[in-house]
Amino acid sequence: MPYESYNGVNVRLRYILKVTVSRNYVSNIVESRHFLVRNYTPLPTINNSIKMEVGIEDCLHIEFEYSKSKYHLKDVIIGKIYFLLVRIKIKNMELEIRRRESTGSGSNTYVETETLANLN
Repeated sequence: MPYESYNGVNVRLRYILKVTVSRNYVSNIVESRHFLVRNYTPLPTINNSIKMEVGIEDCLHIEFEYSKSKYHLKDVIIGKIYFLLVRIKIKNMELEIRRRESTGSGSNTYVETETLANLN
């Protein structure tokens, strides 16, 4: 199968196996079952770490560092957060992991974002 099974917010790709048993003496038997398809691909050869910086000029400077740029759905995300400059009082910090689903193309692209985890 060329595509993996997927169950998203706007899109669902599924495969169905339908079997019909034709009988002359009684009505036909029809059964259908859904099955999942998973295409295993080799791990990416280049999987560099990610570094991102955010801040407010002369007040706050935060750097995020993650061990790799591509993750499997069952991977553990390992990273570090550095507070390089803090001149304001921080009351709360949250880190969210989001799943982003894009459907369509060009100007007709629709993006749906779902928060998977929220860490305080």
